[in-house]
Amino acid sequence: MALPCRFGFRPGIPRADAAPANPHTGLVSSTNLGPCHKALLLDMDGTLVDTEPLWEKAQAALAGELGVQFSPEARAATIGTPASGWLPEWLVSVGLPSDDHSVAKAALHIEDQVISGVSDGLQMKEGALGLLEQCARMAVPCVLVSASPRRLVDAVLSRLDPAPFAASVSGDDVERSKPHPEPYVKAAALVGQDPRHTLAVEDSLTGGRSASRAGCSVIWVPTDPNALPEDHWRVLRSLSDLDLSDYLG
Repeated sequence: MALPCRFGFRPGIPRADAAPANPHTGLVSSTNLGPCHKALLLDMDGTLVDTEPLWEKAQAALAGELGVQFSPEARAATIGTPASGWLPEWLVSVGLPSDDHSVAKAALHIEDQVISGVSDGLQMKEGALGLLEQCARMAVPCVLVSASPRRLVDAVLSRLDPAPFAASVSGDDVERSKPHPEPYVKAAALVGQDPRHTLAVEDSLTGGRSASRAGCSVIWVPTDPNALPEDHWRVLRSLSDLDLSDYLG
């Protein structure tokens, strides 16, 4: 039996400036998901909080105002990616200008609507509150790692009482967002850890690849039940199926 890890929670670290069953549930490599990780790195949209319907509604509203359609395929391609990452290609695909001003204006429009939706009421994903409570009981450092802008991350954090995170990383805090590894490398550093000693929880291929490339072990709770995970990810139906004691001591 593996010896339990010892954790050192570092409070006050500043911020960085129900899915359907998946046929791959339980897939895991025996080489990277051991019981001695030292920090939990959590994605936000679609993993911790159910903001994906808000993004979908905002995208549809933007398309309607522009007189175009936002296809299901386009929607799927946006999951886990910041608006600035997918908007240029989408605008070109529907025959609209994709200059920096047009992209920034469209991104602001979408983000304003999502933040308004969060302010009206925050819907947590299944098992999210229990997972955060388990983090607190185990004194595990927890970092929120999001591709969303800082103002949206802060809007979500302000709705969580008490705020359970030692730190947070937003899309505005990095030069290269997901799927680049920078967000997870930065998140691990904020709690004094090597990414290889951390457990990341994601719902998108984009986010999972970001965490993998950083060296994190990945738990994947997919938003899209038809998406195929990387071979070394563990796939769970919901956060309710995640027991941190299996991975964190």
